[in-house]
Amino acid sequence: MKLLTENPLAILIVIILSIIILIAIFRTTNLTAGVGMNAHIGQLRGSFQLEAFESGKTPVFVVVYAEWCGHCKRFMPEYQKLMSSYDKINGVKLYALDSEDPKNKDMIGMMGVKGFPTIRYYPKGLTESFHDYDGDRSAQAIMAYLENQDVTGVQDVAPDFAAPFDKM
Repeated sequence: MKLLTENPLAILIVIILSIIILIAIFRTTNLTAGVGMNAHIGQLRGSFQLEAFESGKTPVFVVVYAEWCGHCKRFMPEYQKLMSSYDKINGVKLYALDSEDPKNKDMIGMMGVKGFPTIRYYPKGLTESFHDYDGDRSAQAIMAYLENQDVTGVQDVAPDFAAPFDKM
């Protein structure tokens, strides 16, 4: 043990290995909030991910697809039709990520995508939880789904049990 503490090269190697292990741990973890997420988003500058997800306030509907996937080949024409008609539906931004595009690899990995197509709704951007979309895969069904989403995050009506403000 004395040899390790006296040798500056050994100390440097231990520090570098520790950093590599920490990076590997946080890179494979499904991060949904906090400091780790901000660090990963910092690496995505110049791509749409930063614009869509950095603020954590923009609701986003994302489809991750693969060109070789049969389900994707059947679904993507419907989604392309929807995307060409609308860039937002009820304030929700629409995106399609090609899994084979190198600039999307980090983002797709961070999202924890396991299969294709992966269809998700992020009500408050990538920094919050998501809902897997499992409805009908037609443009009309997705439009109806997005039109019914509450993008304000504020209740329209106070609950019955709420006390009047002047009584508090």
